Amino acid sequence: MAKEMIIAHNFLIRGINSVYLQCVHVERAPGVVPAFVHYASTWSRIVKAHHDSEEQWVFPDIEAVTGAAGLMQGNVEEHRAFEEGVEEYDAYLKSVLGGTEEYQGARLKAVIDSFMPTLREHLANEIDSLKTLERYEDKTDWAKWTADTLNKVVKKGQTPDGMVRLHAVSLPSHLSPRLRRLTPAARRPSSSPSTL
Repeated sequence: MAKEMIIAHNFLIRGINSVYLQCVHVERAPGVVPAFVHYASTWSRIVKAHHDSEEQWVFPDIEAVTGAAGLMQGNVEEHRAFEEGVEEYDAYLKSVLGGTEEYQGARLKAVIDSFMPTLREHLANEIDSLKTLERYEDKTDWAKWTADTLNKVVKKGQTPDGMVRLHAVSLPSHLSPRLRRLTPAARRPSSSPSTL
């Protein structure tokens, strides 16, 4: 599970890095600001969906399998530590899209600076806590559990039209096989890293 979470966390970090690096530059071309703000707001919805799925399904299941109540509680508490900053980020972008505030890249950058160190620390800490699951190898086959859990999370978010619904973010369902390929049990050799 730690390896798969590293991939998810890397996706989150790369996403916010792209917003951070471009937020002050899009002002030079006001016509692209709305598209950029939509892009930037998608990141916060993905973060929320990621952490909600952990709290609703992944962490409770880990605690049930291990029999260690509260094992993942530190991760949940860390979610609360940066939640307000992500909410401020999201609220600012919504106000820009709604026309109640003018877009200012420096302001968006400052909001990101307010929560990102805490979020970054959490992303690293969570990997460390998942590595400790090796202590519970006698409880389950973690590779199979990871594959099954990823499939459950994707199915719980799948809509009748074949989209994967993560709150307000829809991903084509053809991405779910790609997610399954990230699990150790389903991984197969590839000649190109671009097949993910």
